[in-house]
Amino acid sequence: MRVASKRVEGAVLVLVLWLLVFGMLGAAAVTYGVRTELHLAYNRMRLLEMAVVAHGEIRRRLYEHLTGTGQVPEVPADRRVLRTRAGYQVRLEISDEAGRVNLNRADPPLLRAAFVASGLSPDRARRLADQLLDWRDRDHLRHPEGMEDGDYLRLGRAYEAADRPLLDPRELLYLPAMEGVTPSALLARVTLFSGTGGINLRHATADLRAALQPPDARAVRLRAYFNGFSGRAVRILAEVSRQGGVVLRQEEVFELVPGAPGRLRWLERRTRLSAAPPPRAEEQPRAGE
Repeated sequence: MRVASKRVEGAVLVLVLWLLVFGMLGAAAVTYGVRTELHLAYNRMRLLEMAVVAHGEIRRRLYEHLTGTGQVPEVPADRRVLRTRAGYQVRLEISDEAGRVNLNRADPPLLRAAFVASGLSPDRARRLADQLLDWRDRDHLRHPEGMEDGDYLRLGRAYEAADRPLLDPRELLYLPAMEGVTPSALLARVTLFSGTGGINLRHATADLRAALQPPDARAVRLRAYFNGFSGRAVRILAEVSRQGGVVLRQEEVFELVPGAPGRLRWLERRTRLSAAPPPRAEEQPRAGE
């Protein structure tokens, strides 16, 4: 009887030990889950705080731009205004997009004109426009001088057409028609963030206006008229960051309505985390590759 009793006591002891182990594991899992939730909540709070800072700084910069009031801080070499708010470092950039061609929304004639104004020949400008249209559209129908997935593979490229809007103007370097082209002149005439597919010709560069054929120029004016776009498209970018942390980039575009000082029309907003390089940057082709 004593032997059996000892065996029962041993089994109970083992069972109790296992229960203690499982209890400790359960407590550890609950603690880890709570810590994870707290960490996520803290990150969400920080992101919300960064978004509020970006929103406020964009409105403040817009007010200063409209009224010409306030002391504008010293502008660093990268031409961006630097401020510190609530412990965050804020970089502000303001530009007029009304005379720039939107690579994601513009029609072929306007794209070709932007490329010709940047120094490309009409033939290359036509090829580049068709390749860009195939790059950004979701179908697999090839434009006359464009390129779809199979064409890139036949050229030995390690990528296919993105089938989505551009995320960075430097994605143009993926297009074979850009081989040997210095992109700086082109990037100064294009944008991804203007809130419209057209432009205001009064704010476009002289070479861009000259590159538009008369029928195309009339079409651009008509599109701006019917879209109600006749003013200036002011783009304000706010980059909010802490040292060693993520960067929140918020961009907004406002139209300054002509003939109505101080009147605005909001066009577009975009918010992103981190100033990430273009997708597939590790496979980005070099000029002449």
